[in-house]
This record gives sequence, C-alpha cells and structure tokens, in this order.
Amino acid sequence: MTMVKKYFVYLYSQIERSPINRGLDHQTNEETKTILSRVDFCLDNGEYHTKIMVEQKIIKGLTIKDLSCGYKDDFQLEGIKLAFPKGVFAGIIGPNGSGKSTLFKGIVGDLQLSKGSVWIDDKNLALLSLKEKARLIAVVSQFAELAPITVQEYVSMGRIPYHKAFQFYNTPEDKEIVSHYLNLTGISHLRHKAISQLSGGELQMASIACALSQQTGLLLLDEPTSHLDIAHQYRIMNLLQKLNQEQELTIIMIIHDLNLASEYCKHLTLIKNGKIIHEGTPTDVLTYQNIEKVYEAVVVVKNNPISNKPFIFPISEQSLNKSKI
Repeated sequence: MTMVKKYFVYLYSQIERSPINRGLDHQTNEETKTILSRVDFCLDNGEYHTKIMVEQKIIKGLTIKDLSCGYKDDFQLEGIKLAFPKGVFAGIIGPNGSGKSTLFKGIVGDLQLSKGSVWIDDKNLALLSLKEKARLIAVVSQFAELAPITVQEYVSMGRIPYHKAFQFYNTPEDKEIVSHYLNLTGISHLRHKAISQLSGGELQMASIACALSQQTGLLLLDEPTSHLDIAHQYRIMNLLQKLNQEQELTIIMIIHDLNLASEYCKHLTLIKNGKIIHEGTPTDVLTYQNIEKVYEAVVVVKNNPISNKPFIFPISEQSLNKSKI
C-alpha cells in the first residue's frame, strides 16, 4: 500500500470516529464547528501530495464564510472570510471603492450572495425570515429615510420584529424599551419633534436608538460619524464604546476616520480592491507602511500620549517637498 493510500485510510478512520459520524448533533456546538470537507490529491514531480481542505470555523459571533457578491459586470467581492467574536468592537477600513459598502450590503442581505454564507452564532442568515434576522442583527445605515413621523415613532419602529401578525400598536413593554433608548442616546427631549427637523447628529442618534430598540446582540453601522462635527463624532463613539463594554454588544462598523477607528476599535480589517490586506489590533494594522501602501498617501504614525493608540498625521505634498530640500 502506498503512503498516500495509507494516509487516506487513516484519515477516513478519523472521519468515521468523528462526532458527526457517531450520530451526535454537531449543530449544538456553541463555539466552533470544524468539518472536514475534502481531500485533494495532486501529482507534483512524480510524487503525490495530500491537501486537506477544512471548512472555516463557525464562532459565537459573526462569521463570514467565503462570501462573494457584487454588481453585475462591475465590482465584485470574491471569497471573503472573516470572523468577529461576540463582544468585539470592530472597524472595517479602506479607501473609497475598496469594497467596504459592498461587504456591508452582502452581510445584511441587501446584495444577494453568489457564493458563501453569513452566520450569527450557529444560524445561517440565508435560512432566516426577515423578522428572525431583525431579532439578531440591527443596522444603522449611512442615510436615514426622512419619513413624516416623530422621533418617538421612528425609534418605535425598532420594536416591529417583536410584533405579532396584524399588531399595529406598541405594548407597554415596547414603550418602556423605546423610552429607555431615547434617554440613553440623549434625545428624549426630541421625542415629539419631526424626524425631518433633526440636525445630522440628532438624526444619527435617533437611528442608533431605533437600532438599539431591536435589542439584538449585534449592531452594524455604516460610517456612523460621517458629516458630523468632532463633538457629535465623539459622543456617538463614546456611546458605542459604553454599550460594547457594559452590555457586551458586538459592534462592527465601516469607518473612514482612521484616528477614530484606532482610538475606539479593538479589531480592524483593512480592505483594498475587494481584498483583505491586513487584520488585527489598531497597532498591528495602522502602521505607516500599511497606510501608505493602501491609501497611497504619505503619513507619520505616532502613539496617542494618553491612550497609547496609533495616531495618523497626514503630510502635505508641500511639506514633503520641503523636507527633501
């Protein structure tokens, strides 16, 4: 018997003895589900080589498995694999057109996947109803729709996933939850104001309050601080950080401001041209080498003297030219 055949026999025996083939319900594994998918044999210079292809682990949190999606005859993401454990505060960063929003839409279901799957804990989102999804994942989009309703009515929409069929009213519990998140986000005094009359910062807080009223374990945000002044940016990020730490809310956001991403996120994913360039802590990802490679911009990276997180200083072309003289 050749070595390849011996190895295959051994491998087959391991599969036969695995929990999956002993009749155990492997779906109940809360932490990971590793499934041997196939064994590839290839001939290289007259010798066989064995390659074991193992499926990506399903973790407690958000798992993106071999995701492919995009626009017909246009930008496509191919084979994206990411895992965000429960309780993480994560940022997805990258230049314009890198695929961040496409990835976001693929995760939440706005774009149909051509391949792959998205999981929350052990649940495949593709197999869930809209109501079931809305009880697991809340989304804050970049632009809120300005309907002719009050702030309180707008935030109350977050309770719809918990309504029964033909229920067109909020229960006392719904009202209590909505009131709680209006207070938490600091917009309780605006509850009777029309949503269309809010400032940019107020509208973003209302959107976050609406998402929080869904009471999910995962919050996705698409550029929550864009077009806001520094005070509103910090107010929103401080609130999200508090929710992450005190309630173990898993937060994943697309964010352009690298310094905000560095200061608040525990984990960063850097994307360019639909490819994952680097993953890790802000210190791992936000090096001047990575930033100059991906953004094609000259920067200086120093640590914030208070938080010790990386801080990015842009260098103008004029200053750069002067330094070369």
